Amino acid sequence: MYLSEKELKRLVKELKKRFPCSELVSEVVNKKWLTGLHKEILDLKMSQQLHLPGDVTYRSSPYHSREMEEWEPGISFLDEWSYFDFWEENKLLLKLFRHLEFIRYIQWTVHYQLG
Repeated sequence: MYLSEKELKRLVKELKKRFPCSELVSEVVNKKWLTGLHKEILDLKMSQQLHLPGDVTYRSSPYHSREMEEWEPGISFLDEWSYFDFWEENKLLLKLFRHLEFIRYIQWTVHYQLG
């Protein structure tokens, strides 16, 4: 998330080359949160709630979980999950959020096979 899209693609391709048949698990933020008002909200959260310096920001991320498969043959999407998948039974409202894609896919985890 902290690399440019070009750097991220280069890193994933290099991991695939150096560690064939490995798996990659990564947390991602939806790409639409990297521009405009969404970006300002995200940067504000990082600086005020997480107390990170202003130059620490998200620089790249996919729109959807299968996007990385398009970068190079041999990158295969295996699974994804969201924080909303793990809420306790008594947290009904939060449990319902996992069914709302615009909330579920703000930030989530993806799992790939490399090679």
